[in-house]
Amino acid sequence: RAAVKALSDPEQLSQLARLYVDLGEWEQAIGAYCEDIARMVRDGNLFSAAYYAKEFAEEKLYNRLFESELRSREKAGDLWWQIRCLKELGWDTELAALVKAKRPEIEASGDYLLLSEMYEALGENDQYVEVQKKIAEGTRLVDSGAGPIVGISRKESS
Repeated sequence: RAAVKALSDPEQLSQLARLYVDLGEWEQAIGAYCEDIARMVRDGNLFSAAYYAKEFAEEKLYNRLFESELRSREKAGDLWWQIRCLKELGWDTELAALVKAKRPEIEASGDYLLLSEMYEALGENDQYVEVQKKIAEGTRLVDSGAGPIVGISRKESS
C-alpha cells in the first residue's frame, strides 16, 4: 500500500494503474488509466495519451469489468445482462450452455429479444429469423422533437 500512496500523484497515475493491474485490482486500474489519459488529452500531451490508451486496450481490462458484471448479474438472476456479458466476452460455449439451461424460462417469457439471443446462440436460424421479423414488426420510429427515437416492443401486444 505504500507504493499505491507514492504513486497517487496525478503525474504518476499510469504507473499506479500498472501497479493495480499487477495486484489484480481491475476497477482501480481502469479508473487510474482513464483519469490519466483524460488528463493527458486535456493537457495536449497526445502522444502519451495514445501510448497509455494503447496499453490499456492491449491489457483488455474492459473484459474484467464484463466478468465482474457477469458475476453480479448471475447473483441477481438477471438473464438478459448475463447474456450480454457473455456475448461481449466472446464466451460462446458458456452462452450456449446458459440459454440451453434457461430455455424453458426464455420461451415462457415471450420476450423477443431474449428469444432472439437464445436462437442465435443455439444456431437455430429459422426460429431466429422469425423472431427478428416480430421484433421488426414491433419497431416504431417516434419523433420526439429532438430527433427520431426507436421503440422496440419486446413482447407481442395483447
